[in-house]
Amino acid sequence: MGAGVGAIATLILLPSASIWLLSGVAAIAALTTFTLVYLVSLRGGLSSDRLVLIGVGVSSGATAIITLLIVATDPWNLSLAMTWLSGSTYGRTLPQVAPVAIALLICTPLLLGAILVSLADSLGRTLLAPAQIPAGLLTALIGAPYFVYLLWRTRTPAR
Repeated sequence: MGAGVGAIATLILLPSASIWLLSGVAAIAALTTFTLVYLVSLRGGLSSDRLVLIGVGVSSGATAIITLLIVATDPWNLSLAMTWLSGSTYGRTLPQVAPVAIALLICTPLLLGAILVSLADSLGRTLLAPAQIPAGLLTALIGAPYFVYLLWRTRTPAR
């Protein structure tokens, strides 16, 4: 939700901002939010429960900030904000997709899960077109055999 706060603030302050600026501000806001959640979670010892609870709290706060920004500025024209927040790729052009494509090329060796979700989403939209298969279902169908393979590969021989 940190990326959403950055993007919505940019859309409100600079309505004609380029997709590069919008994506850059969103990425910086997301990294800042991650850093905030992680640093706050470190206090008192890092535990997964604490990290999740702090993340949920920060996410709720970010959602409140987004709502406040939209309502306080132009509540009757929130379609651009909602389109950005929903993650829709409808009507996007190559120049608008370029920042995402570049980021994926750079980050692919790190964040592999993004490829799985993108592949599942693409397959889900095309296999039974015009009907769609949910990306989560295809992610499980693709990811489960890979997970089993990893488990099999790490097994120790019986003695």
